[in-house]
Amino acid sequence: MKGGVFWTAPVPNTSVTIHPGAGDAQFTVSDLAMFDYFTEVNSILRDGSAPIVDATASVDIHWAGRGDRLQVKNDAAEFGGAYENATATIEWSASNATGYFFSTVDSGETTVRHAFTAKVRNGAFFPS
Repeated sequence: MKGGVFWTAPVPNTSVTIHPGAGDAQFTVSDLAMFDYFTEVNSILRDGSAPIVDATASVDIHWAGRGDRLQVKNDAAEFGGAYENATATIEWSASNATGYFFSTVDSGETTVRHAFTAKVRNGAFFPS
């Protein structure tokens, strides 16, 4: 299997800060409890091919709107939204109970090459 494993987890509402109209947002979570499955196959199938150990992750992402805006509306697909180009930085770290530690390069922020913020509506929430 190639590629990465996508995971989701509930986080407190206070982890997300949004400034509508400014294109600015922040997502911060510290020491989020999770598991390290070591391999993609084990993370999906939990087949015992690798150990499962306690782990934590911390993430801090900042988006800053640049003012370049684009309005998208597709009635046929029932999809629309207001997008704003942004700059973004991310800082993250993760560790597991066996002592492994990973973090952003040089333990500092990494600038994202392309970012945007958006307010979108689709499906039942799409205006008629």
